[in-house]
Amino acid sequence: MGDEGLKPRLCTIRKWHDFPGYGFNLHAERGKAGQYIGKVDDGSPAQAAGMKEADRIVEVEGTNIGNENHSQVVARIKAAGESVTMLLVDSETDKYFKEEKIVVSSEMAEVVRMETPPRPGAEEKDEEVPPPEPEAEPPAEPPSYNEVKEADEEAEETHPEPDRIPTQEPVPVAAETPSHNYHPRVCRITKWPDFQGYGFNLHAEKDKTGQYIGLVDANSPAESADLRKGDRIIEINGENIEDETHQQVIQKIKAGGNETKMLVVDAEADEYYKNNGIRITSDLPEVIFNETSRKEISERAPTPEPVPVVTDTPSHDFHPRLCHIKKWPDFQGYGFNLHAEKEKNGQYIGLVDANSPAEDAGLRKGDRIVEVNGENIEGVTHQEIIQKIKAGGDETRLLVVDSDADDFYRSNGISITADLPEVIRSETREKEVPAMTFHPRQCHVIKWPDFPGYGFNLHAEKERGGQYIGKIDDNSPAQDAGVREHDRIIEVNNVNIENETHQQVIARIKAGGDETKLLVVDKEADAYYKSRGITVTSSMPEVQFLQTTRRSPRSSTTVTNGDSTPAPAPVQPTRVYNYRREPAVQKSEPAQANGGDFLNLSAKEMRERIAQKKKNDPKHKSNMDFKSKYEIFQKM
Repeated sequence: MGDEGLKPRLCTIRKWHDFPGYGFNLHAERGKAGQYIGKVDDGSPAQAAGMKEADRIVEVEGTNIGNENHSQVVARIKAAGESVTMLLVDSETDKYFKEEKIVVSSEMAEVVRMETPPRPGAEEKDEEVPPPEPEAEPPAEPPSYNEVKEADEEAEETHPEPDRIPTQEPVPVAAETPSHNYHPRVCRITKWPDFQGYGFNLHAEKDKTGQYIGLVDANSPAESADLRKGDRIIEINGENIEDETHQQVIQKIKAGGNETKMLVVDAEADEYYKNNGIRITSDLPEVIFNETSRKEISERAPTPEPVPVVTDTPSHDFHPRLCHIKKWPDFQGYGFNLHAEKEKNGQYIGLVDANSPAEDAGLRKGDRIVEVNGENIEGVTHQEIIQKIKAGGDETRLLVVDSDADDFYRSNGISITADLPEVIRSETREKEVPAMTFHPRQCHVIKWPDFPGYGFNLHAEKERGGQYIGKIDDNSPAQDAGVREHDRIIEVNNVNIENETHQQVIARIKAGGDETKLLVVDKEADAYYKSRGITVTSSMPEVQFLQTTRRSPRSSTTVTNGDSTPAPAPVQPTRVYNYRREPAVQKSEPAQANGGDFLNLSAKEMRERIAQKKKNDPKHKSNMDFKSKYEIFQKM
């Protein structure tokens, strides 16, 4: 506190003829009772009288204002005229007297009295100024202490003051909220030769009127000029744009050429000014002025063409994606399906396989393809697109948009290209396959419309424990997905089933509907992992991902993993067969994983089934001894 110690100050502030107002702001603080001093201008009458920022006002003109509101205190200060006396305490002094439960007043002996000294040369000036005419009436409202200038033109015309520096009438302090806490900002943004555009996005918000700043790029001209995400724009290049459309605002920004000047407010300041009915302009005294710092670069550096701000919607909400998909050595294809939709033009991404190169590169189901390997394919046929994808060999680049982004760009007539600044680029990560002999296989088995079931049998073995793949039908979905006879099943649909019963495993397979995922290991791989105590999971890097080639009953072409195969002729809907479990015996015949109820079979299918069972009848095996045949006979 210096020499004054913890003492209240009784400050008499006198206006100077050559200074507008008293030179301080008055405000209330959130969470605190009372009225406080905000900004005190350097070289002002208030500063000269000992007033300090953050002082609490105790009295105005000898009256305690502890129970008065902001407007009442402003009125008292204005009523004082050309000078005002205020009892003030700083935060430490205020705290001290409150803790001591002492009521501060100007009658206290420890009060320090201070006042604005006369302005040097003021007496000579005053002698030169003639007194006002007797009939002239004083202004209806005494001038405010605030430094903001608002000239009373009528008063100036009626009462001219020749040979004297004119004193403009200041605008009264805004009521109810601290002016120094809320500062509109004028951001003068100048483009840099080595930076593309200004470095910000413009958008409108659904539940709010006005135009707002979206993302502000790091190390951009906009960031350098203190533009911030969420700011609401009030003026552009000196013109108010609050009632203008998004497109009109964009045109005003672009009209500035290589620079633009924007008056903005953040969310809290915006709320304050709206609540107090204060119109925001760049003439307000609390406005902060910022500009892009100058950036020196080589004269030879090229100046890129600015990219226009995206219209009508936040550009950061809608991002085309350039997906660079690279095949993995342990994965079959890219891992996505390509298809056309009847009610929409264009080519779309169908299913994207989990843990595939396509998924890793950010490709999503439902994406519309715009470009393949840098070429626009929007007017290209399905088969031509497939050829373009295949032409990339082991990698392809797809520029895609999801449905929301697609609707936005179409509705605003914006051509989607890989050159748009909001495009997100991603690519498949490099995958190192361990140099080992054993690879678990994730077999994604998908039923075909023209094939009954998956085409494999499931059985349990008492000696080895676990669930195993039995016989696999030739040319079946299971065989096409890489399932092999004698494989042990580790997971079904990404759930470990090693401790589940045969019936529970069957139920999990059936729960997948027309497709199921089986994580399996062959006999050698099983022994390898068990001997090292390694738990096999589908997340292991050495897992191979395989999938049944999809077939469609429709006449249109489908694509699996970037390849196209002609669809078979339409067939009747596939009959879903029930699983059945045969009694588990040592080295028993497997239960049919795709078998079913004989009542649902046609006569031809039943004859084929019976013939097949005869072929597998263990009693007819030539290498079976008499004892084994006798045991089978006893069980019948």
